[in-house]
Amino acid sequence: MSLPTTSGGAGQVPDPRLLEQLVRANRLAAAMLGVSLALVIAFAYYGFSEPKHEVQTGPANAELSVEERDQLKQAALDQLISRGVGIWDSHPDSQVGRVLLTGLDGAEMDDIEVQSNSMGLREREFSLPKPKNTVRIVLLGDSFVFGERVDADERFGARLEEYLSEKAILDGRQIEVLHLGLGSWNFISESNWGRRQLSLLQPDLVVLLTVINDLDDSDGVRGFGSKANFSPLRRSQASSRVTTNHAVAYLGFRIANPLHEARDYESRTRFAEAKREVHKLKNLCEDLGTKFLLFVHWGARSVIVQENIVGDMTDDQVAYLPSSFSKNMDYWADPNDSHWNAKGHELVSQVLYGWIRSHDLFPELQLEAWPDAEEYSRVTLEEGLFESTRSVHVVSFLKQFKPEPSIRLDDLTDYSAAQIYSGVWTDGVVGPYVSLVLRAEGVDTLYVEGTALDRPELNGARVEVWAEEFSLGDFELNSGQPISFSALLPEATRQRTIINIRLVSDDFVYAGSDLRECVVFNLDAIGLR
Repeated sequence: MSLPTTSGGAGQVPDPRLLEQLVRANRLAAAMLGVSLALVIAFAYYGFSEPKHEVQTGPANAELSVEERDQLKQAALDQLISRGVGIWDSHPDSQVGRVLLTGLDGAEMDDIEVQSNSMGLREREFSLPKPKNTVRIVLLGDSFVFGERVDADERFGARLEEYLSEKAILDGRQIEVLHLGLGSWNFISESNWGRRQLSLLQPDLVVLLTVINDLDDSDGVRGFGSKANFSPLRRSQASSRVTTNHAVAYLGFRIANPLHEARDYESRTRFAEAKREVHKLKNLCEDLGTKFLLFVHWGARSVIVQENIVGDMTDDQVAYLPSSFSKNMDYWADPNDSHWNAKGHELVSQVLYGWIRSHDLFPELQLEAWPDAEEYSRVTLEEGLFESTRSVHVVSFLKQFKPEPSIRLDDLTDYSAAQIYSGVWTDGVVGPYVSLVLRAEGVDTLYVEGTALDRPELNGARVEVWAEEFSLGDFELNSGQPISFSALLPEATRQRTIINIRLVSDDFVYAGSDLRECVVFNLDAIGLR
């Protein structure tokens, strides 16, 4: 049903009489009727939950059936979405964090139109549980599964569904390939969104596509659909998100850091966390009789995934795209964006078709041979497998650059900026979670120099200093006073080439014009000597 509107200063607004009915239908306090229209709509969107205790209401509640009430909710939601500027909605699962607003129909994103279903995914509506006589393949991932910069029907899952449907003997069956992925989802988001309703999805095959930034913190959502500067999974770190491209996003340098290399504590612990969640999904697939594939798109760094994620997966549960594919700019959205274009998606779908045929995953479909695609798939995946076993192919941060033993915030270079994972900004102000790496060759002392902010709210706050897995002590903040901290490194860290240093504060204050930057003190220098 559509929600009647009346004319209002900035255009069409919902009929106040129907909004009143909507509010009554959800047993909200009568005082809400005096709140501004914008707040009523916002509450209609975010506040649809039944009260914990029965409340005596007037006859208006009795006039609406459950179906009518649901229709009113959806109508208010549709109008809210139509007036918003963002496309995102928060998810109650902190490990997932974010989905699309539901019911998007032609929302613009990077020059493409985006539609979403009732689950907040860029996919058509699909049935839970799976309909009979349906072969369902679920694709889990981030923006590559979402299909950034390409139309929905150009994505590799849509192509794969088309090829399978054309080349199978269906006998009344249907093929369904679902794209269940969103930009900046990571290992944890992807694995848990799939795992927590796997028995409802009932897929015959789960393909988890991983890319090189899957250790990054996945960002949350702020009001009315825009991305936030925090991770729902790590709220205590406030605006100090850990990302591979911290230097690009916050420091003005076009260079990535070595977060994805498993060389230091921050990286290793994130790999361990990711491995645990991926294997929970893989193990549940095995328990439910669902086939599982970890599809690795890390190029020359595939060996890092092989060493830190794969574990006890069998050969038919892992496939690697080679660096020759990831580096081929003919498959890129543009020279500065390595997301696949339509041609890249088409070739990936052929790789998967060949993999399905070579492993005889769906014998009941009697899939037709496709020699060209199967040969391309074989050659591509063999090259990827070869790279995954040869660490010599890893062009690591440590081989490209020699990390500095110290970082001065007033003299950042490509090298030192690329050593920072989170919590440091160009003006030297730092957040409640600072993580970075330093070169440690023949040194035994860590030092931190800076100045406490002129913010008495932080007097007495403490910042704990960590080197790898070891706490080195802490220092106290006093408004406007200098900070000078030093500590000996534990013997166990002194032989390591690279050391992760973390500064973890127990408090912070707000800054910035919108008071959404969470800051702690001014950092001048940090290093080893």
